Amino acid sequence: MTLLPSRRWGIVIVLHLICAFCGTISASKGVFFPSLLKEFQLSHAAGATLLSANVAVAGVVSLLGGWLMLKRVRAETFIAVLGAIIGGGFLVAGTAQNYTQLLVAYMLMSGGGISLVVTPFVLSNWFEKQRGLAIGIALSGTTTSGVLFNPLLGLAVENWGWRSGYIALGVAMLAIVPLATLLVVRTRPPEPLASDGAAPVQAEGVTLREAVATRAYWTVLLGYVLFWASTNAYFLHFIPAVLGMGYGLKEATLIMSVLFLLAAATKLLFGWLSDRADVRIALVASLILASAALALLFVYLSGGSAIALQLFVPLYGLTYSAPLVLFPVFVAKLFGRRQFTIIDATIMVAGSAIGSLGSVYAGWVYDVTGTYQIAFLTLGIAMAAVGGLIWTLPGRAVARERAQSLTPSIA
Repeated sequence: MTLLPSRRWGIVIVLHLICAFCGTISASKGVFFPSLLKEFQLSHAAGATLLSANVAVAGVVSLLGGWLMLKRVRAETFIAVLGAIIGGGFLVAGTAQNYTQLLVAYMLMSGGGISLVVTPFVLSNWFEKQRGLAIGIALSGTTTSGVLFNPLLGLAVENWGWRSGYIALGVAMLAIVPLATLLVVRTRPPEPLASDGAAPVQAEGVTLREAVATRAYWTVLLGYVLFWASTNAYFLHFIPAVLGMGYGLKEATLIMSVLFLLAAATKLLFGWLSDRADVRIALVASLILASAALALLFVYLSGGSAIALQLFVPLYGLTYSAPLVLFPVFVAKLFGRRQFTIIDATIMVAGSAIGSLGSVYAGWVYDVTGTYQIAFLTLGIAMAAVGGLIWTLPGRAVARERAQSLTPSIA
């Protein structure tokens, strides 16, 4: 019996929906941020620690997810339980009365284990030839959340207060995510052949210990750190930055929605390209172009140039989220599938945890200088530099089927 394509694409759709809910944690931070600063009388740097705590716990969740997948724990069980915890975190945030309670809520709302590790793992089991496209469609849910939810949350915050937004998200996630996951998602297909007729893929590649011994591993990790540092700074501080330039909350959330809409299309495009071209080239291009976009944001914040902002929106929207899809595909190509989940998880954990400091750095820069200009410029320069380092890596695997000494120069 051949697996029906509808089954695996159904899994992609459900994972897309789950990533949309989890992505709201990142996508909507800027919507809530001004209200939280005012409610709890926080500095920008102190408020940014909420995001850092969220990302740090998400890193632990990602590592736990990778370890559980290696132990053959069912992904659908892990996702359903984690989804319920995240939904509860939204409810805690909506009822928080002090900073400590809010901090606990953000730690509960740590969905990185779903979007960063478990989703690529599940879809790697179900797809061979269209793996990049499938991962791109599923992970584009993190930007769909910004397109659909940000305007609604901005409206809710303006009319009913910030608590109503968190409570609505919590109720929706608890009602939808666990049930949809348990009904549709399965860790791996029941048959050894993929529906496209490809032969079974052997678990070739290197172990985590072997991967860590290569320059490629540490270069990719550095790239992921700087990707998340710039992205976290943008997510949390873009809306406050444009509010400071005279925009209202409704207009600022609309700008972010346009960025997310472009990013959703970009994930599909880059996912499709990663199946057909050198994923390294696509990854480097996305990092450098996103860096150029941040330079435009610097120009806008420096002089209020409307043209700079108009150029920033499409350029950043079309490039900033592509690495979220491309990094896992690149890791799989470099190190193989033998221990892909745990190798990918360690990169995601360390990269996202350290990268979470990007928002704290941007908040600190604002507290010291009264503007975000320097923060966005320096993060953009750093991202372009690491793109150059990734370019020096091989475009094909450094992996070996058995434990052997590895060098990044192997083609």
